[in-house]
Amino acid sequence: MERLTFVDANPRHETDPVAVAECGGFRVKIVRDVLAVNPWEAGDSEPPLAVASYGYGGSPNVTFYDSAGGAGLLDPFARFSSDALLRRHMQAIARALDIDPADVDCEARQQMRDYGGNITDIKRDIFIDVFHGMRAGDQFDAAAALYALLGIEALSTCSRGYSQGDYVDLLLVATPEWAAKVGAPRDSHACQLKHAAELYGAWAWGDVYGYVIEDSDGEHVDSCFGFYTSDPTGAGFEESGMAEYAMPSLKSAIRERFERQAREIEAARPDMYSVEESTR
Repeated sequence: MERLTFVDANPRHETDPVAVAECGGFRVKIVRDVLAVNPWEAGDSEPPLAVASYGYGGSPNVTFYDSAGGAGLLDPFARFSSDALLRRHMQAIARALDIDPADVDCEARQQMRDYGGNITDIKRDIFIDVFHGMRAGDQFDAAAALYALLGIEALSTCSRGYSQGDYVDLLLVATPEWAAKVGAPRDSHACQLKHAAELYGAWAWGDVYGYVIEDSDGEHVDSCFGFYTSDPTGAGFEESGMAEYAMPSLKSAIRERFERQAREIEAARPDMYSVEESTR
């Protein structure tokens, strides 16, 4: 069977087909899935995620999705479990927070002279204060850099929609707890985080689709929804998995129609024995 060629259906309403293809006397409609669920709420296999959304002039709203448990995504310092580990990465931590290590050292020593305490603990507190004082996007970038120091794959990125204001910052982290829970190999983490970010964007901006197959009379043959892609009639038709479900169903419908028509033709064909008997 040749590839389907979709044409724009010029939808006027959200539930109207966005594209249609004709094949073998059947019609395949691509329809937006208006009831799509957030993959992080529907299941527990996606990597931990923090989403910062922005209102008009207000503080960002940060939503967390972390079914794997463990330290909070915006508490990376909790994973620097020892003073020795923190001291080993002191310079790199300062760079991740975009501050001068010399300034941190100077401030920490002054606090130690004034109030006493352990200088490493004081520096940790300084780092945490700077981290939590950052704007969300910068904080996500810093968190990803801090996780990298610990050998934990993290991705700080953003996702944009189709309307003004459709923008969120994203932080995805392949925490050890998540990796152990889902059995994700270490060399797959970067790829999984990238695809997870794309998946969230597809859900957030309405890029979730389904297909409906109808016969020439408009009767329903098959349908399936929940395919996440921004290109449902192009490469995304296959990459999202839609073709894997739609094409076998379409082929089966065409084959059944052909076989039914063949049976009808056979049934309507004159019985040669009856014709011969009637001519005697």
